[in-house]
Amino acid sequence: MFTIKFKQFLTIVFIIFLIIFSFKNSNAKTKRTEKLEDICWIFKKHPTWKNSAYKTSRHWKIPVNILMATIYQESRFRSHVKSKTSSAYGFAQATNVTWADYKKSRKIAHASRENFHHSIDFIGWYFNKIIKLRKISRYNTQQLYLYYQLGLYHRRVPTSAKKTANKVAAIAKRYQQQLKHC
Repeated sequence: MFTIKFKQFLTIVFIIFLIIFSFKNSNAKTKRTEKLEDICWIFKKHPTWKNSAYKTSRHWKIPVNILMATIYQESRFRSHVKSKTSSAYGFAQATNVTWADYKKSRKIAHASRENFHHSIDFIGWYFNKIIKLRKISRYNTQQLYLYYQLGLYHRRVPTSAKKTANKVAAIAKRYQQQLKHC
């Protein structure tokens, strides 16, 4: 009799532990996402990223908020993220072929997709190619991101890609508002 009650007690304690642990982990993930949606927090935590973002913005004439929203969507600011379906890798999720083209074009043989400065410069470089080829505004976040995600020569745009581009535009808008206050 005592053994059954003790086993029931242990089972209840274990279930409570699992509930608390899963809540704590989901809460930590939510807090991380909330912080990544705050560009002031990002730049405070990573001042060199701020310098790189503004340097890239000046060079390629692409707004900082659009550059940073693209990295948010592509990698959530993680340097070692790998795609499951392509050779895309790093902060910018650049594919092997496009990255090689970037390195050759920019004459940066040592450029690394794990390096924030190189990655954000890559995004500026690629957006500049999109703007020249497709004649779209450098302020049109949705169109820039669609071509970034699907490639320069895409024809048909899946609904899921449009939804993602709208999310990127919303993050870019949030970042734009936040940049006024940090």
